[in-house]
Amino acid sequence: MTNKKEKILASIMTIASENDIQMAQASYQPDSRAGEPIQSLHINLSFNTTFDHLKSFIYNALISNAYLSLDELRISRNHIDDSLLDIHMIFTMYLKNEK
Repeated sequence: MTNKKEKILASIMTIASENDIQMAQASYQPDSRAGEPIQSLHINLSFNTTFDHLKSFIYNALISNAYLSLDELRISRNHIDDSLLDIHMIFTMYLKNEK
């Protein structure tokens, strides 16, 4: 599973870079329970970008990773006329547990 996890995480970062997004913060936290066949991994991302780049990033991340879901998206900005948005999002990756 680690190899698949690393590929998906690398894919997310590549897609971000292709959309001119530089992560201000990126972290992940595993969430698996003993005996469960599926492990989830919460991926927390924070960055600034335009709305068009955000849409493209989300679309491409989800379409290229079948094991990924978008669980939370918070968008804010300091001033109404700012073109850059402050983004915090959480993806969850679902993979089979290794035995």
